[in-house]
Amino acid sequence: MKRVKIITAALLAVLLTLISGGMPVFAQELAITDIEPEDEAYAPVQWVVDHGYMGNPGAFFPTGYVTRGEFADIIAGIIQRIGGNAGKLLNPVKPSFQDVLRDDPFYRQVETVKSYFITYKNSQGTYFRPYRYLTREEALMAVVRAFGYDSGNVPGIKTEADVSLKDMIEDSGKVNESAKKFVAIGIANELTDLRYSKGKLYFDPGRYITRGDLAVLIYNAYQKKELAKVAAPTWENTKISWLPVEHATKYEVNLYKDETLVRTITVTEGSNSYDFIKTIGINPGSYKATVQAKASNSLLDGPVSDPAARTFALSDFKLKDGEGITVTTDPVKKTHTITIDASKLPARLPKTFRICPILDDILPEYTVLDTAAYYKEHKLDGFAFTGRSGEYYRFDGGNKKYTILLLLDNDLDFLGYYACENPIKE
Repeated sequence: MKRVKIITAALLAVLLTLISGGMPVFAQELAITDIEPEDEAYAPVQWVVDHGYMGNPGAFFPTGYVTRGEFADIIAGIIQRIGGNAGKLLNPVKPSFQDVLRDDPFYRQVETVKSYFITYKNSQGTYFRPYRYLTREEALMAVVRAFGYDSGNVPGIKTEADVSLKDMIEDSGKVNESAKKFVAIGIANELTDLRYSKGKLYFDPGRYITRGDLAVLIYNAYQKKELAKVAAPTWENTKISWLPVEHATKYEVNLYKDETLVRTITVTEGSNSYDFIKTIGINPGSYKATVQAKASNSLLDGPVSDPAARTFALSDFKLKDGEGITVTTDPVKKTHTITIDASKLPARLPKTFRICPILDDILPEYTVLDTAAYYKEHKLDGFAFTGRSGEYYRFDGGNKKYTILLLLDNDLDFLGYYACENPIKE
């Protein structure tokens, strides 16, 4: 991997800033001005800035260095987000280090991530060296630990048992003993670059890491853990289906009607389809659905799928004779009896719903207006009941054509209809 190109001669000490607590806000990307867009580090730098891990839009100073205290702040933010414990930084009464006291701005961060760092001891006590520049081995060690790559529980990640540091780099003997395990895992999983010289690869563990290289390291670590994008889903009637994504813990399905979000559904791991008619009524109109693979931490969720479009016509909801509804008439009493057989209902219909006979002349208007409001306005409550197998309802239909609407019970959304084509004759 190429080094970050020097665009400016200014090497300024810029504190790394972290958006603390909870999820970052993803806004429109603001350009980084001192790295060329074609440089390999441009996208990683843009990413860490946009996600609130390092710096601000504008000059990034990619060739500048990072202090251990600044990096402790970054690592604390990473474990907060990945571990889901935003805002829970440690704040012990007694400091662990002689040189990081309680009134230091990064005291809580250092105390929280101290086990991820190489620390120093002498006869006077234990020291963190917060203002010392961060080395490449220190950075790689902390990132590997923060992302849990050393745990053996991250699918697709090579662990210590799979790799040998001395077989990968020529200068393995220069790596601090306490960091060797983590450096080996980081190199094996291609989180960092290596220097090539005379047919051999070198890690340069004691060299200070630049801001640009640190951005690449953090970016690479996230990309290794982020879930894949769900392929564009497909429609079958009111059911949306998609191909499963490896290591997803669940899926988030969003349904839009006319570009407006209608409902967000969470589907558990192991399922790769969802029938919207089970929980919401789908009315005639244009819909889109997207699917996103979700991880145990939302920052590692996969990208949202491309939308799948589907237009429903009124005729798509028409039931045929025998599809769970039977209507019999009494010419003498001029009444109609509706009988429900839930076992014969189409798969897209729930087993429990409301049923409402209405006259044909109000059907088109009914399907384009707010369902619940129209239902109440026309006092259709007296015609409705919760339908289950064997139940029936008798109503006076006179000699007019009528339509039986099937409505979802909880919010009165449209599910389907049955049209009576043979009214009672006078």
